[in-house]
Amino acid sequence: MEESGVEKTKRLIQEWSRAKKRVETAKHELNRAECELVSANNSLGKWLVPPECIVNESGWFNIWFGSGVLRARRISENYYEVEWFRKPDGKDRNEYDY
Repeated sequence: MEESGVEKTKRLIQEWSRAKKRVETAKHELNRAECELVSANNSLGKWLVPPECIVNESGWFNIWFGSGVLRARRISENYYEVEWFRKPDGKDRNEYDY
């Protein structure tokens, strides 16, 4: 049996409404995750970079951690950049989600 015009309209509006809500929820979660990443990045950078290091975009501070090498630099007074220079490749690889 075919849908009536009213039934089809109702179904399509419900699908549209659910899709809009999913997108809004995903955007909210993405924003939250990005804020958490910035905070974690800055906390780790502040911990790794000695306080006496000058703000310098080309000056990386490297440390061995497990089987990997982390590097960090201070971009501004309260903003740091942190990344794996050498990703862990030993038994600790899974511990750091690599």
